[in-house]
Amino acid sequence: MPQQERIRVGIPLSPQTMNDIGELDQFPQSFKQYDLQTEWTLTYRVWGCHGYKKHPNSQNKEMGLLKLSKSNFTDRQFLLDVHQEIVNDYGILNRIKASVECQNDEFKSPVSWHLTSEFIGSEGQTLTELGIRETGRIDKESLIIETNGKQFTRNIKQPLSSDWTLFEAVHHFPFDRDFALRFHLLEGLSVFKPRQTLVYKGEIEQNINDKVLVLHRFDHTGDGNLPWEYWLDDQHRLLAVISMNKTYWLDDDAVETAKMAFAQQIERHERRTR
Repeated sequence: MPQQERIRVGIPLSPQTMNDIGELDQFPQSFKQYDLQTEWTLTYRVWGCHGYKKHPNSQNKEMGLLKLSKSNFTDRQFLLDVHQEIVNDYGILNRIKASVECQNDEFKSPVSWHLTSEFIGSEGQTLTELGIRETGRIDKESLIIETNGKQFTRNIKQPLSSDWTLFEAVHHFPFDRDFALRFHLLEGLSVFKPRQTLVYKGEIEQNINDKVLVLHRFDHTGDGNLPWEYWLDDQHRLLAVISMNKTYWLDDDAVETAKMAFAQQIERHERRTR
């Protein structure tokens, strides 16, 4: 029996592209309503594309989840809890947890945080030699991080945001063609990337299962950073975030999907080692 030919995607990922290549059967994947002005918990499914449409050998895959919780909200600050799990090859899971105190400003600027990163092996063991415990804070234009007992300081610039806090910030941006935000980025609360810009690109029609959805898109570009797209509905809910071949989809079932992805990676690893 001849092998099925792999077909290139050939165009940038979007909700419509994901539907067309057979990886997204409905959009949005969550109809949960939440109050942008107070507290919420949102879970995003993380998925990666290797450049081909759905195919037994495409290597497109579920990568894990990103869970964000906003709490302790006041006019001046709030707390953002981050729980990220990324499934790696050979049945290894990277789990990051962070508790970030943020300014309640336009940039949702991180102020101080506690972060742990751990790797879990295919047999459920914690790979302690790869783990990180970190505290960090911003002091004007200094980034001060203590990692596993050692302190590092480097110069940064203001205004400052981060990749995780932008998931909250974009909720509050106006749907206005003249909107442009200029800032600096702290990726993963550790890597400083200067000169970032985020702009509103307008209403974009997406055809999902023969139903036309009108979504709002913001584009984020900057030095040393892959481009990001943020897709929102009319209620300002952040439904999807796309960066080149990586996608985040607001999905109430993301935890279960991540568990299945981890189990599948362990199974592949066991088959390789038999």
